[in-house]
Amino acid sequence: MINTVTESFEKIFGAKPEGVYFAPGRVDIMGNHCEYNGGNILCMATDLGIYGTIKLREDDRIRVHTENRSKGEASAALIDDMEYSLTAGANDCSGWRAYITAAVKALNDNGFEVRKGFDACLVSDLPMGEGLASSTALTVLICVMINDAFSLGISPDKLAGIAQYAENKLCGRQTHIKDQFAILFGKKDSAILLDTAEYDYDYIEIKNADTEFGVIFTGDVECSDKNAYATRRRETQTALEIMQYAYNVSGTDIFGYTKDGVGNEPAYACKATSQLVEDFVDYFMPRAYPRDNHGFDPQDLYKRMRHVVSENERAKIAGAAIQHNDYKGLGEWITESGKSFRYDYEATLLKADHMLDNLWNTDGVLGAKLMGTGFGGSVLTLFDKEKIDKIGNKLTVIKPGNGAGRIG
Repeated sequence: MINTVTESFEKIFGAKPEGVYFAPGRVDIMGNHCEYNGGNILCMATDLGIYGTIKLREDDRIRVHTENRSKGEASAALIDDMEYSLTAGANDCSGWRAYITAAVKALNDNGFEVRKGFDACLVSDLPMGEGLASSTALTVLICVMINDAFSLGISPDKLAGIAQYAENKLCGRQTHIKDQFAILFGKKDSAILLDTAEYDYDYIEIKNADTEFGVIFTGDVECSDKNAYATRRRETQTALEIMQYAYNVSGTDIFGYTKDGVGNEPAYACKATSQLVEDFVDYFMPRAYPRDNHGFDPQDLYKRMRHVVSENERAKIAGAAIQHNDYKGLGEWITESGKSFRYDYEATLLKADHMLDNLWNTDGVLGAKLMGTGFGGSVLTLFDKEKIDKIGNKLTVIKPGNGAGRIG
């Protein structure tokens, strides 16, 4: 792919690029919706991603050529271009173009001035819109290429924040820093266990030769029901506020914070225990009056809390299973996560449900679950390599890869 992106650059722009770069996709093994609840995420960068080349210009024009080769050779429909001036701005910021312009503006907004233009060629073997964080990979890649080409000296953690700013503030998305983090800090043959409350992380080597990870696209774009996703976030936050209120008025603080009142400190749902969640309906709801539950069903609030608290524990247990080379156990926890995501967080759609029902009963599949935000996207599978033929031809094998950076 390095030769492909280099040759494409030379063909389109008639010159040799000044550098070759790569940004991987991201796979969530465990930790669905724990990222904004202060929990643990078990994730990894992928060996699939976006390759980029760049050459600085003397004027302020930015020209970008893209090729999507995730399904093989890039057809005419999967080849696209953009060109705009830094001074005049872009006329067309639709689709993938929005992330290019947002990355450049985010760098400028954060004090890293991009005054000159550049030519860039991007070639991807990462499936787009299938829950592998392709838009984040694109945004991170542009930030990484500009950082290196302009010698801006921005650290990886600062780049993660700038890329998140580009997506969330400028493109209107709802990404969490764990996406940018995994893409920038990924390590070959390793998973990352990330504590999103403290931003501590550990690498866990994946060394089993008999199993592999794979993803299967459900046919629905990830987070295709944005209203449902926003509702889940509000439900989790409401449940947390009710638990806070019930304890704060009694003078007891279970979340480790000392300020009076509700909402003065960043309390996290994942700090609750399983027992507290089980007490939710019988103990917390009656004592939360006059705290408003915003019209949500108490049983739904209970289920949302039960998912994020149990998922937080599963992420740690799954990490330990990898450390101890217990891939059968890992598969069981992946399936347990998938069932919790389906029945407690209710973040799956019909196509994913049918796919999971089949996979859970397929010989050779050790575990399967819907990844990421849910409401579409891809199913993650852990499978026996010798029985890959039983899964079907829609499976894309995923290996843990290195994070974003210069590769040539």
